[in-house]
Amino acid sequence: MTRRRGLCWALGGLLVVLAAGCAAEVAAPSGTPEPTTFVIITATPGPTLTPAPTPDLEGLVASSIASAQAGDPATALENLESLQAVGATSQAQAAWTTAVSELYAAGAYEQAAEVAAAGLAHFPGDTNLLFLSANTALTVGDTRAAIETFGQLIEVNPQDYRAWRLRGVAYLLEDDLPQAIADLEQAVALGEEAGVVGGGDALEAIADLGSALAVEDPQQGLLYLAEKRGFYVNNYSVLPGTLLAGQARVYTQTGQTDAALELLGRAIQRNYLEGYYYRAAVWQQIGETEKAIRDLETYLEARPAGLVSAWAQALLDELQAT
Repeated sequence: MTRRRGLCWALGGLLVVLAAGCAAEVAAPSGTPEPTTFVIITATPGPTLTPAPTPDLEGLVASSIASAQAGDPATALENLESLQAVGATSQAQAAWTTAVSELYAAGAYEQAAEVAAAGLAHFPGDTNLLFLSANTALTVGDTRAAIETFGQLIEVNPQDYRAWRLRGVAYLLEDDLPQAIADLEQAVALGEEAGVVGGGDALEAIADLGSALAVEDPQQGLLYLAEKRGFYVNNYSVLPGTLLAGQARVYTQTGQTDAALELLGRAIQRNYLEGYYYRAAVWQQIGETEKAIRDLETYLEARPAGLVSAWAQALLDELQAT
């Protein structure tokens, strides 16, 4: 019993010594511990996506047309290209035609040709742009470009009597009589077939064709015009001023100026305004410069822009310069 108690005391002492040693070791660390570093992981934000502004399509269309009306083709073209760039194809196509038409109506023919050419780069088969481009080329006297572009239009739409007629006029100005007659005959046929819609162009084509036929045979031109004149009188009970002026043009070609003046006076009475231009040409031929200038000014006041208007302006400039 005494031995057991002594052993317990010994073991107890040893535990106390061990405990004391451990406590001493914890109380006296071997060195200063490193400070704890905390790493905070955050998500790196990507670029902020700002929605693209919605283009003002109506504003671009309106600005394009307004710029053309104001004779500012550069701004008109910039807005038209913007419409095309944002994919507003139908709006751009319609606005392009309107802008070119407005420039042409304002007498800005070269600018109209420039804008039309830009439009055709995007819409090469657009019949309206093809017609406007070709007609503008003819108006500024570029007959070769007019013939080529009217040809492209005819390939797309062989029923376009306007294109046949004006290409015939261009060939006539180029002194290519056989081709001019062939085109004008086609224009007459298609225009008459179209009825009321093609009536005015058909009559103009008839007058042009009579003039073309008269180049080599004046009697043939007069007979053709007389036949057409009878057709309209007998079937429609009207005598179009266009046909009277056509006959007068043939008389002018043959030097029968008195007959030409009488017919052109009757054509003007029937509200055929182009009669003023053709009568001015007769006045010029017989040396009546003041009367020619008066007729040209009257015509240009009523029709400030167009193919015949460009001819009238050129003749007026010539007469005023002398």
